[in-house]
Amino acid sequence: MTGLEPLTVGRFFGSWDFDPWVAAACVLTLAAYLFGVRRVRRHGAPWPAVRILSFTLLGLGVVVLATMSSLAVYSRVLLWPMALRVTLLLAIVPVGLGLGD
Repeated sequence: MTGLEPLTVGRFFGSWDFDPWVAAACVLTLAAYLFGVRRVRRHGAPWPAVRILSFTLLGLGVVVLATMSSLAVYSRVLLWPMALRVTLLLAIVPVGLGLGD
């Protein structure tokens, strides 16, 4: 047995599994991105806020959601959370990171 309680709506929104490696990678990536944005803006070039939001929310935010939320917790025992994680990581994250470029 897995030791996990059956998945309910409350557990879907309340189950999180913090992964320090993913969190550190996301924080470092965000810091590097914001450093680059700051340099671009300092040289006078415009950098729209929509790009920053796309990079952080659609890119890194979805990475955090896919790797630390209940999708990560229940993907060990259920097929659909694993399929949704793979779809998010392969289809949504690259788009978000690309829109932030």
